Amino acid sequence: MRPFGCIRAARAAATAILLVVPAAKADMVTVDLGTVAVSIGINASIMNTDFPTYTETYTYQQLLFNGPLDMQFDSGQTLAQVLAEDLGNANNGTLDYNFPFAFGASGSYTQNAVTEPFNTPDPGVVSFTAQTYSGTACSGTNTVGSIITLDPIYAGATYDTILSCDGLGNLNNAIPPYSSTTVTVPPLGTITKGDTTTVYIGEFTDYEWTVSGEVGPVSAVPEPASLSVEVAGIAALGWIRLRKRSRKPA
Repeated sequence: MRPFGCIRAARAAATAILLVVPAAKADMVTVDLGTVAVSIGINASIMNTDFPTYTETYTYQQLLFNGPLDMQFDSGQTLAQVLAEDLGNANNGTLDYNFPFAFGASGSYTQNAVTEPFNTPDPGVVSFTAQTYSGTACSGTNTVGSIITLDPIYAGATYDTILSCDGLGNLNNAIPPYSSTTVTVPPLGTITKGDTTTVYIGEFTDYEWTVSGEVGPVSAVPEPASLSVEVAGIAALGWIRLRKRSRKPA
C-alpha cells in the first residue's frame, strides 16, 4: 500500500512546478511560513490467534493545516484554499477498519478533536465516533454513533477496543519507528503591495507508521455439548467405583 503522505507530497511537488512565479522585480521578497501542513498515515495489521488465516487491517489518516489560513493572496485564494487544492481537504482524523474473520466486522470512524500539538508524529489518545459498520455489532464500540477512545498506533489495543464484545485478550502491540518526509511547497502565493511583491512558501511534513499487533485467544469455556460429555464421564466413573465396592466380601 502506497503511503498516503507520499501521494500528497507528489501532488504538492507537481503543483509547485505548474505555478508560475511572477517576473523578478527589484522589490520582490520571499517569506517562509514554516510548516503549514502535516499528515499522519498509519497502516496496521493484526493477527487474531483464533483465526490466523485471516488478515485484520485498519488505516488511519490525518491532515492538518497551520499558519495564517485566512491570509488572501493576489490570486484571490486564501492560504487554506491553496493548501486544500494542493494536498486535499483538512481532516482531523479518520479510521477505517476491515476485520473479516468469523464474527468480524468492518466500518469507519471520524476523530472528534485533535489533542496533540501541531506537527506531532503520534495522534495521541483521542476519541472517535463510529460512522458506519457491517458485520458483528458491539454495542457502544462499533455501532453507529458509538464513541471509543484509543491511540491508533497501538494495533492490538485498537482491534480489541473496536470489537470489545469478542472478549479477546493477550494483547500485543508492535510499534516500529515511524518515517517522516518534509518537502517545501513554493510558492503558496504572492501578495503585492505597491512596488513590493512578497512570495510565500511553506513546508509540508508527512509521518508514516506501519504497525502490527496480536490478539487472542478467547478464554477457553467448554461448549454445552463438551460439558455434557465431561459430566457423563464423571458420572460413569463414579458408577464403576460403586460397583467395585459392592463386590468386596463382607
